[in-house]
Amino acid sequence: MIMVTKQIILQTSEKQKEEILLRKKEKEVQREFLKNIPKPVPEFARIITGIRRCGKSTFVYQDLKARVKNAFYLNFDEPALAE
Repeated sequence: MIMVTKQIILQTSEKQKEEILLRKKEKEVQREFLKNIPKPVPEFARIITGIRRCGKSTFVYQDLKARVKNAFYLNFDEPALAE
């Protein structure tokens, strides 16, 4: 059994975070409801759920940009994490 190392997870997270921060703003739809979402509680993970194509990824990207200092983002579709 091959295991993904902590180093690979951290490198993948940083790469994905940089990609999100570099995305062009014109590709994003600004959501009005984002202003009304309460700030996350630092001790807890935030779980985003919803039906397909309802804006979960856009919400996460915009939220990550607003709170990049203390956020950890990991998309498990990354080929480096396939193992």
